[in-house]
Amino acid sequence: MAGEKRRSLQGIHIPTQKEIVDTLLAPNDKVSLKDRAFVAVLYLTGARIREIIPYNFAGFRQRKRKVKLPDGSFKMEKISYWFERHWKGLTNRQINGEIGTGQDGKEKTICLFENIPTEKRRGELYWDKTNQRWIEKSRTVWRTIPVNPDDDDDLLTIMQNYTDTIENQDAPLFSFDRSKGRKIITRFNPEWFPHLMRHARLTHLAIKKDWKDIELKQYTAWKDTRPSETYVHMQWKDLVKRHF
Repeated sequence: MAGEKRRSLQGIHIPTQKEIVDTLLAPNDKVSLKDRAFVAVLYLTGARIREIIPYNFAGFRQRKRKVKLPDGSFKMEKISYWFERHWKGLTNRQINGEIGTGQDGKEKTICLFENIPTEKRRGELYWDKTNQRWIEKSRTVWRTIPVNPDDDDDLLTIMQNYTDTIENQDAPLFSFDRSKGRKIITRFNPEWFPHLMRHARLTHLAIKKDWKDIELKQYTAWKDTRPSETYVHMQWKDLVKRHF
């Protein structure tokens, strides 16, 4: 699946966790508790925006496919294929507290976001003889995202204050589309956008919590660790703090 169209991070300030918390807690008549919870959840999960809100699409898309020629060589050809995805969005029932064992060997309660889809993975194409068209077979991976209440208490409190207002446990927490989601985020800061929250979260986990590439791969359900080079932004000051 092609990724969402997003702004370049070149020259963009990656907000710190404190900057995000302070911004969401600051008085602002233009934003509601729901808006604050939406940004908090995007950051806490490090998820893409369409992995949180309802997403429905059925139609043709295009992508390149490698074709083997009779002489053994390959060429790339552009084909149209049928693409279909339906996702109801994050619900209250997917957010739970579980008991886990911490680094000190003691039990502690961890907040889990369960059954979150990883929507960017491309599936294999196969030929549908009945409808005479190429179809992409879904390769969506469902993952569980742990959040430590000790590190993210303020953001979890914002989220819980909002989720407590939702009576239907199976209703989507955020039922708007991606366009509105982007507008909500820019109300907090004109330089902010949905994918920036993902970059910020993964960068913070790598720098502040010393997460390794393999741990980020598990957290995001990447196929390998190479994306960590794109998502994790470390400056020279971070190196000094860690090694000097």
